[in-house]
Amino acid sequence: MEWQRAFDYLKKVGDTPDDAIDLFETGLALGILDVGEPGEKFVVNRCRDAMQSMIDDLKNHPQSHAPNLHDRLIALRHVFIQQHDFVGDDEDYDNLENANLIRVMERRRGLPVALGILCLHLANQMGWDMHGLNFPGHFLVRFDWMGQRAVLDPFARLAERSPGELRLLLKSHRGRDAEMSPVFFEAVSKRSVLLRLQNNIKMRMLQTGDVEPALKALSGMRLIAPLESELWREHAILSLSLGNFRDSIAALEQSLGLDLPGELRAETTALLEELKRKLN
Repeated sequence: MEWQRAFDYLKKVGDTPDDAIDLFETGLALGILDVGEPGEKFVVNRCRDAMQSMIDDLKNHPQSHAPNLHDRLIALRHVFIQQHDFVGDDEDYDNLENANLIRVMERRRGLPVALGILCLHLANQMGWDMHGLNFPGHFLVRFDWMGQRAVLDPFARLAERSPGELRLLLKSHRGRDAEMSPVFFEAVSKRSVLLRLQNNIKMRMLQTGDVEPALKALSGMRLIAPLESELWREHAILSLSLGNFRDSIAALEQSLGLDLPGELRAETTALLEELKRKLN
């Protein structure tokens, strides 16, 4: 039943305005969808208790109410890292548990985006202005307060990244010819952050040839972003690789009913017609 409740919750998120999405609860629901083991309810409640403990500790930290960003950062780092021991898992980075928010809460280790979601939720509970960034390859958050701004790396103990460090980080992911762009520092929606989390699971599954678990991760993405046409198209392609023609056709039709980019629309239409011919 816990799996069904998680499924129903994610379906509601798909119809929820972005600013009303609860990042933490949605992340937990995605985690249940990926794991779905007996007794998961007890684990989820433990995660909620741990998060509430962090929120209480942050609210009670004297520097969390200081008038400047620097002191508030000290409070956040103290609670998140020193008191509750959350750090980036640089020893076992590709471990799938690093992208499952339930396991991240249990292990106190995770990927940049998973740790970032926790920080964003804490900041939201404090009424702070913090957003995920559109930075490629490595998830970062931006903290704004009273005209001050810091770009933080959740994976590196919430270190503040300088322009030079960001340039090096970009080149490490995109090659030495990559150049900085203002687009990389634009705030992204909560839904985009959650899709980025789930995409880590999907991509790791595909890299190892595990298509069915990849489809499961993609299903969670489609639930929270049902209007993303390319997610439906990708679902169709993966279903087709498993020989599920009817499922693939239904997903292609769904993608064509949405705002599919022009360069993919003709290709998708042709694929749909070909599959229908094969079934006739």
